[in-house]
Amino acid sequence: MNRSIPFSAEPFLKELEQALADGRSVKILYQKSGEKQLNDRLVDPYKIIYWHNKWYVVGFCHLRQDLRSFRADRIESLVLTGDKFNRPENFSARDFFIKNLLPTTEDKEGIISFVINGEKNVLNDICQHWFLGHYLKERTLNQAVFLLEQDVLHTYVPHLLLPYNQSIKVIEPISFKRRLVEVLLELINFHEVQ
Repeated sequence: MNRSIPFSAEPFLKELEQALADGRSVKILYQKSGEKQLNDRLVDPYKIIYWHNKWYVVGFCHLRQDLRSFRADRIESLVLTGDKFNRPENFSARDFFIKNLLPTTEDKEGIISFVINGEKNVLNDICQHWFLGHYLKERTLNQAVFLLEQDVLHTYVPHLLLPYNQSIKVIEPISFKRRLVEVLLELINFHEVQ
């Protein structure tokens, strides 16, 4: 576990690894984002995850009586307790973490269907993408349907799909096809030889 660990987080990561391996709860003094006050938390650490240059521990928070993630560099102190715990059998820290990072599309206006066709293996890759997979609504052998906000679709998705070249075909919406052409023209103009 290396990956440019902030100096302040390194000892805590070692202790968290030990607690995880032993199935022991930890008591942490934690500073939430944007808050000055420190909070005492009793946590059963289920997994340690590296995400966007930060280390996180995902586990059961006894204070909130729910699953939570904590950034390791925001832990001020950590003490291993004698309390033992058992991690749930089908727990996926990755799924929990992604679900809580990405916004939900439920009850939002401006959600549109994004439909693509392609070969099975290519669609598998796209449907398992850390971002797009979150918005997958329906999948058949050669087609995938995603539900996204229009601005998210037009801002981020064209760049995610460019590497797939002609191995996928956008079915709908037409507005996305136009946006994809705009992005390609911007790229051509940028790289045009003068």
